[in-house]
Amino acid sequence: MERLFSALPTPFLNDKIDYNSLEKLIEFQIKNGVEGLVFSGSTGEGHSLSKDEWIELIEFGIKVVKNRCAVVAGVGFNITSNAVEYSKIAEQLKVDYILATVPYYNKPQQDGIYKHFEAICNSAKNTKIILYNVPGRTVTDMSNDTILKLAKDFNNVVALKDATGKIERVVDLKYKLKDLNKDFTLLSGEDAIQIGFNAMGGEGVISVVSNVKPKLCKDIQELTKKGDFAQALKLQNELYKTSKAMFCEENPVPVKYALYKMGIFASPECRLPLIELSDKSKKIVEDVL
Repeated sequence: MERLFSALPTPFLNDKIDYNSLEKLIEFQIKNGVEGLVFSGSTGEGHSLSKDEWIELIEFGIKVVKNRCAVVAGVGFNITSNAVEYSKIAEQLKVDYILATVPYYNKPQQDGIYKHFEAICNSAKNTKIILYNVPGRTVTDMSNDTILKLAKDFNNVVALKDATGKIERVVDLKYKLKDLNKDFTLLSGEDAIQIGFNAMGGEGVISVVSNVKPKLCKDIQELTKKGDFAQALKLQNELYKTSKAMFCEENPVPVKYALYKMGIFASPECRLPLIELSDKSKKIVEDVL
């Protein structure tokens, strides 16, 4: 499976998706070795898109990428019927992966989380599913036992994006997955700990930092793949500093400002309730660029 995915922000200009800027970002990512692109995830403000915008965005991504890297469709909904509807559309559009989030706000029980993903898996049986556990946004934490059960029960569940920030979760999952007769990939959802995550058994990252420093993240992933953690650690200070800057305010506000300053985005615009980066945070972002 691919090791380096970028969670792309969705550029807006006068409250419309700015496809010129998005194409620049896609080309920048592919040129620098990013292996997968996530559209309409948390970083992509997927919850702020209309259904028509969501479909148009995924179609555009597939068209521009032209099979040069993996295309991932973010399906993050707290109502299972909506998640199922969008998963079916994603499969019809022939994306490579669906990134499906634990339902937010509702605070479902573990069995409810299982049934949510069960419905998604059954609605898109021919598309690979990446489970996304991000309790910082969803409130509810999907347990390792629930993750393991989904990996065992559904052939199309192939990976987990773990944004808990708890490296010990990786150790526990690797141990519990050791007897699973299939490939199942653990991807970090936290940029700052991706080296340690891989050292504990992870095999990649779905990154925000890679939007602005794709080569840095590519080099780190290549080094850890070879087992050369000594060299990877030499890049850790730059990774940490950039990660701190990209999360100095709520994602994706800082990364959009960074891409604007880099000349890739025509505007740092977000949609409400997200607002413009503060002057103090702008200075932090500019310093790492």
